[in-house]
Amino acid sequence: MAESNQTQCIAMDSATALQQYLDHIPVSSISGIKSSVVLEVKTGDFVKDAIRIMFQKNVASALIADVSTDGFPDRFIGFVHLSSLLLWCIQEIRKLENEIECIESEDTKETVCGILGFLEQNPHIGQTKVGELGKTFLWDPYFPVGMRDTLFHVLLMLSKHRLQAVPVVELSNSHVIGFITQSAVIHLLLESSGLEWFDGIADKVISDFR
Repeated sequence: MAESNQTQCIAMDSATALQQYLDHIPVSSISGIKSSVVLEVKTGDFVKDAIRIMFQKNVASALIADVSTDGFPDRFIGFVHLSSLLLWCIQEIRKLENEIECIESEDTKETVCGILGFLEQNPHIGQTKVGELGKTFLWDPYFPVGMRDTLFHVLLMLSKHRLQAVPVVELSNSHVIGFITQSAVIHLLLESSGLEWFDGIADKVISDFR
């Protein structure tokens, strides 16, 4: 019993130390934020146009702007990923029995081009508005962070809301300057190797942390 309590205390101490450490790392210390492309699509844009511009700009995600609102930040209502749009299109395509072969390719570029070609031929799918897809699948919500926020705050946002990325804004003008992705946070955490308390919990299995 005493050993169990001691183990719990060690886990709590490690968690507290981790929280305090992450709460002292500002968002501004994460490299590459300002180098990311900030792209937005509007709720009134067609799905085929949203896919095309994201593919051409080589971006994995974009902000969703509400065309009925001009003010910031209210005009941003979500965050959509290219993969989500493609999956939705594939699901719609597979409902049409004889058109599947046009997207049967392992190459991403050929797959996207095949889907775009199909959407041109099937405007009832391709001309679906981005705003209408809110009824079909969940977007990532728009929860921005500032450059002065901490990595701990970012981790809470990512985990609590199951986000793949969070927008970063400049507080002076609320302008979105970039994004923090899950992979960027993981990379930063891996650089913490060498801290005694971090190394003590890094090799534990996830089931040890309730």
